[in-house]
Amino acid sequence: MKGIYERLVRIETNCIEADKAQSADLDQELTKDRWQTLIALYRDLLYEHHDFLMTSQHPQANTALRRLASKCVLPAPYTTI
Repeated sequence: MKGIYERLVRIETNCIEADKAQSADLDQELTKDRWQTLIALYRDLLYEHHDFLMTSQHPQANTALRRLASKCVLPAPYTTI
């Protein structure tokens, strides 16, 4: 479970960095390859959130594991304003 959470945080950090890099250069158009890379990165983030929540809410999980999602305070989705 800890490994899933660590991957989730790492991938979210990568998403934030990718967004900041793109925001820093607004004049540059996104290429098809760049779009595919961003989509893959966010897909991985979605899968890690899913894995974390499914594992922590599994019927055979103990009480401590079920509370883990709220205890870890899953990172909020990153949005740009």
